[in-house]
Amino acid sequence: MYAPIHRFFDDFQGKRIIGSTATDGPWVFTKNGSGSPTANTLDGATSAVRLLLDNTSEAQAIDLSHGDIKQWRAEDIEYVRFRLKVPTADITTAQTLSFGLSGNRNNTWHSRAQYVNFALQASTALLLESLDGTTTNNAVATDTTVTTALGYREFAIDFTQGLADVRFLAGDASNHMHRLAPKTTFNCAALKGLFLQPSIQIQKASGTTTPAVDVDYVEIVGRRS
Repeated sequence: MYAPIHRFFDDFQGKRIIGSTATDGPWVFTKNGSGSPTANTLDGATSAVRLLLDNTSEAQAIDLSHGDIKQWRAEDIEYVRFRLKVPTADITTAQTLSFGLSGNRNNTWHSRAQYVNFALQASTALLLESLDGTTTNNAVATDTTVTTALGYREFAIDFTQGLADVRFLAGDASNHMHRLAPKTTFNCAALKGLFLQPSIQIQKASGTTTPAVDVDYVEIVGRRS
């Protein structure tokens, strides 16, 4: 029998400036710091939203989320997919990129009560993380790097094996998806009954560098309750 699904998809088509309230769709742009980082969609054949820090010498962060409107009950999620790239310079010292699902946002990603995400932390090495309130897996290494030279890549978090066995995948140059860190069990069973939101965050701890991320699309598919 056909099982009804709940699907969210944003291809970021069309020119728009994402604001601090959800006035143009579900996305909310939150910044930390005195400078003027931006979250704008790009013109061109492949529309995307670019999160870009500015050159103010300070700790600074941009977060693109659903503004803590959490519509996705964890046990109903099938998968979440991101297609993105690091467009201008590799993630390096004092810089961090995180993207995935989380509970209420916080300027410090690891201060969130729940998260399941990919991360680059001061390097191009792709890491995997999860926190369900009981079990924590932080900075789990993979055999994958994310560099400007790679261009766009797809990333997926697979919930179809159940919350006790959440899996991470990444696409290669031919867009074939490969499971990452298969020897690690990401047990997120304590997420049951909790609601999550998509979130992408880029930050720097200091300095005048201007790291960025281009997000081509975000997709979430789950079962209707």
